[in-house]
Formats: sequence, C-alpha cells, structure tokens
Amino acid sequence: MTTKLDFYTEIRDKEQPYHNQMLNLLKFVDEEEISIMSGAWMEHMENPDAEMKIKDFLLNPSEDSAFTVPLLRQWLFELIVGTVVLQDNFNEELPVTAVLYPPTHSLMICETDIGIIASALDEVEYALIGDIDNRDFNLHLQQAYESVKKSVEGFGVLSMPDFDRINDRVAHFSNSGRLVGLIREIDLRHACGNIVTLMNRKTRELALDSPLTIFVGGNVLNGDFTVPNLISVYYGIDANTLDEGMIQNIYRPFTESDSRLLSVSRMFGTEKLLRRLFEQRQ
Repeated sequence: MTTKLDFYTEIRDKEQPYHNQMLNLLKFVDEEEISIMSGAWMEHMENPDAEMKIKDFLLNPSEDSAFTVPLLRQWLFELIVGTVVLQDNFNEELPVTAVLYPPTHSLMICETDIGIIASALDEVEYALIGDIDNRDFNLHLQQAYESVKKSVEGFGVLSMPDFDRINDRVAHFSNSGRLVGLIREIDLRHACGNIVTLMNRKTRELALDSPLTIFVGGNVLNGDFTVPNLISVYYGIDANTLDEGMIQNIYRPFTESDSRLLSVSRMFGTEKLLRRLFEQRQ
C-alpha cells in the first residue's frame, strides 16, 4: 500500500510516523565540497577535471590521490541504485529523474557541470570495460546498495532486489562483448535555460526517453511542468544565497510525494542549507 507524504511535515515533527525514515533521506555535504564545486561552476578553475581529480573518481577516499568531491560520487551511486530499484519494482522503461542544483543558472555554467558529471561517468565506463568486477566500483556500488536498502526497508512499500541483480542491471557485457546497462543509458541535460520543449503539452509532464535523466540547473523545479519520478537532488548552493524563489523551488519536489518514490529519494546539501529549509518551511 502506498500513500502521499509531505517530506517537510514528517521531518520536522518527531511524532510523525515517517519521521525517522525521512531523516535517512538527508545526506549532509561538507562546506568544503560545496566550495570546490562552486569553484568549478564559477569557472575559477582552469581545468576542473584535473583539479577535482576526476581521473581518480573511483578511488577510495583513504587513497593519497582521490576525487575531491566524494559526496557527489555518493549521490550518483545512490541515484543509480535507487533508479534500478524503482524500475525493478515497476517497469524497466520507467523514466527516473534527478537534479543537480548549481549556485547560478547560466547556460555556460550548466554546461560546465554536465562536463564534470560526464567525465566522472566516463571514468566508470573505462574502469568497467577494463574489468567488469572492478574492486573500487563494486565498493561504491555496495555502499550505495546498503544505504538505499535501509530506506526501502524503512518505508516497506518496495521490494529490494539482491545486490547481484542491481549490479547486473547497472553494467554487464552483452553477448557481443559490449558494455551495456544503466551506466551507459544516463542522459545529462542542462536545465538552466528554457526546457519547455521537452513538455507534453496535454499532460504538462516532461517527456523523457532515457531510463535516467539528470538535469543540471534549478529551472526544472520551477513548477511550470511535472518532472516525472524525481527521486534525488544535489543542492550545490550556499545557504546564505537562498532567496524566496529558490526556496519554493526546493520545496516542490518532495511535497505530497509518493511513498514509493520517497523510498529511494535523496536530498544532498550542507547541513546549514537543509536546516534552513526546514526552519523556513514552518
């Protein structure tokens, strides 16, 4: 049985039945990571890929050389696992969406963001083509699996596939020896400009063809249309920069949300940002 839940009502009140489950959906990002991401977004870095160590995207944080924004990596892995869980429960063709919310909405900055994510996903593909059982990839996928599993079991409305099922759906070799799976089917789109061309004018829902679409830019949350099956947002913004319009956009995705979607949903942001949102909502 599923129900509609208001994320903000549940998380503010400890007496609400889903309060603890909602807390598990929050992931706090260090201020330093947001600062690094903002540097890349604002083009303060001459070469974001090199300075963020995207070549080391899969390295464990304990390694001397490692990806400098590990919570962005965690966000991507938990998003991928959550997508497979939803599609395994309902329909493998179910379009799932996520949003990377940058500090500003210029087209140039959105394209820079997309380049960062695309480079990171390329590193994953290269690693898997070299070794489908890549140790570092499996470590991050397993950690994401356990995190999402805890949420799924907490809500109790979805079935959690076993790890091998998730792993196979994310990436495997076809009979012809090609790498296939969700990891190669992620569509990256900028949402800093006008994306109304993606809208079905009858339903006012974005018409998406890919199993997972990551929008970069907050305009996709402005309420002019419905974003199908939105399950995850990474807020790469400073709490001090919030204005009323941004706050309304941030509230919208998880108000009156389906408990099935909430089972695999995530909100990544600094603790200061997320706490300010909850306080403002009251």
